[in-house]
Amino acid sequence: MIEEKILKKIRFRIFSLLILFLLSCSKNGNLNLDVKIERIFPVFYDSVELAVLDESGKIFYVSELQPYRSVELKNYPEKMRVLLRAKKDNSFIAEGVSPIFSVKKNNSVSVLVIPKKSVLFPLFRPGIRTETWVSLVEMENNLFVFTEFGEIFKLDYLTWKVDRVGSFTPRRNFLLFVKSGRIFIAGGQNSQGKVNIVEFFDPVSGTFNFYPLNISRSGANAIFWGENVLIAGGEDKGYCEVLTDYENKPFISFPCGITLNSHTVILDFSEGLAKILVYYPEEGEYEILYIIREGNKFKVSYREKILGIKRKEGVVVKVGQKVFAFGGYSDDRIEIADCESFDIDRERFEIGGKMIEPRFNFSAFEVFGNVIVVGGKKMNNLPVFKVELMRDCFFSDSGIELSFPPKFSGCAFPIFNSYVVMICEGSVPEIFPLISLFQ
Repeated sequence: MIEEKILKKIRFRIFSLLILFLLSCSKNGNLNLDVKIERIFPVFYDSVELAVLDESGKIFYVSELQPYRSVELKNYPEKMRVLLRAKKDNSFIAEGVSPIFSVKKNNSVSVLVIPKKSVLFPLFRPGIRTETWVSLVEMENNLFVFTEFGEIFKLDYLTWKVDRVGSFTPRRNFLLFVKSGRIFIAGGQNSQGKVNIVEFFDPVSGTFNFYPLNISRSGANAIFWGENVLIAGGEDKGYCEVLTDYENKPFISFPCGITLNSHTVILDFSEGLAKILVYYPEEGEYEILYIIREGNKFKVSYREKILGIKRKEGVVVKVGQKVFAFGGYSDDRIEIADCESFDIDRERFEIGGKMIEPRFNFSAFEVFGNVIVVGGKKMNNLPVFKVELMRDCFFSDSGIELSFPPKFSGCAFPIFNSYVVMICEGSVPEIFPLISLFQ
């Protein structure tokens, strides 16, 4: 009898687990998805193709979008993004993509569709004047724009609405970084010179003062070392600062030798060690630093100069386990076409391919393993129109050209891995889509 009771319990549990398994494997119920097309530039098309993708880019559904009708999905991922491509005369002329969103929270989405070229970006007019210095940061499907006049604007990626949402102490050349759902505004420069002011902006509760930097900085870099934030450069004393426990402790400073106008890339880190590559664009030189941590004490344990092409006003971009250096000009004031690949394990540069159009003072950033090269100028001061793609030190023409150059270093921003927004001081703002570049 005891054995029979035990067998009945086992059969019941197996049956229950089988039911749960079958339920988990069943398809989602039908979803009626409302898709709204947003346009900031006239786009004239014959039809619009809609594709539903999961977080990895796998396509679940492709259909033609019917005007004023929702899209009925029978099989779809819980988290998805919607890609729209507008067609005219059998050619795709415009595109747009939604952010990744959960169908449990939204059954409607707005998608900004823009021409497959660089076009005027008027969303912030007249709130931000062309001659204004700005910096952008992305957080939770929102784009926040901070101006030198202490204004904070928010662009919502789901609705493409722009609102002024806050203010901070006016200054320029400040550093922005996101930590624990807050946007930190560190250092900068006003009419009196460099400042050590640090504030943070919380989208829910507003702007608050924070512990000041130990050293005033303008144009500093932030490196994430696990949960810590290492701030370097932007001053001439060669001190770094670390933000550890932002709730209770101020910044911890220590001599690191990294000074003005440096670009820093973290190569590898553990709890007690950070390995950093530093590029000095004014000198065209590189060095590696090992920074060790013991409790709340930090120090540089090792530094070494790295041999590479001496390039002034070039860029360094990390992609996976490699760092790429390209662009810039030589001591003879000749643009450098060669790209170098820095192997993190072997700690040395190797020559790769060549840029299609060599340039300096430009922006470059990684998106989906590709590097987008935007703007810049030649040694004769003429602006560069061509946008290039780079992968593993080999360059290709993206097919996109800027409409309103010049666009220089630090004013082109990839937003939501979907668009490139260029808001540069003294230049007309532009935007172009990214998705078709990788297909």
